[in-house]
Amino acid sequence: MIKITKERSDKVYGLWSRVYDLSHHLQTLWTDTKYRKAVIKYTNLKKDDNVLDVGAGTGLTSIEAHKIHPSCKITGLDLSGKMIEKAKSKYGLEKDICFIVGNMENLKLEDNTFDVILSCYGLGGVYNIKRAFEEMVRVAKPNARFVCVEMSEPPKEDKFKWWVHKHFVGPYIKCLWNFRDLNLHPLFKNYGIEIKEQKYFNDRIFGSTTLVSGILRK
Repeated sequence: MIKITKERSDKVYGLWSRVYDLSHHLQTLWTDTKYRKAVIKYTNLKKDDNVLDVGAGTGLTSIEAHKIHPSCKITGLDLSGKMIEKAKSKYGLEKDICFIVGNMENLKLEDNTFDVILSCYGLGGVYNIKRAFEEMVRVAKPNARFVCVEMSEPPKEDKFKWWVHKHFVGPYIKCLWNFRDLNLHPLFKNYGIEIKEQKYFNDRIFGSTTLVSGILRK
């Protein structure tokens, strides 16, 4: 059985970093762009917000947020140095967005720093997801907004899509990308994030995606 590990994640994304954007767009038939825009919408970004994009990868979500809200201070963090190098090379935005290499399970960031924590397909490859949430809550300010989008299991009522996802899509993604389904709802609740919105996207791809947004109560 393939296991999610930090070492494998760094290796996989290091190898795919040069073609990650195109390959991800193709595998999702460009719906990933829609989800990134949805994440930005639900964060309700405000002027001068301090934003942390966890699992930022090649910076797709960070850059989208910067385009819409250039006044925000955005930090994009990822475990893979190669992915961060790719992010820094884009659109000359090195000065506008701070891209850093870091481990979500042990953030080298100060307590109570960020107004917004966001992630788009950034958490499914994390080895110790509970520890990662502890760290995200630690660095977030009281009443910080959390918005995450992750691959999720389709509802069992949709028998065909559920079966295809369980037996083909899920194992394929786990094997290729060191990435698995993630149920965000209990993670938000367990770490004091009051859920404001939960939206399941059932669209043209066999995979499926859930967005959860909330407010940190601490």
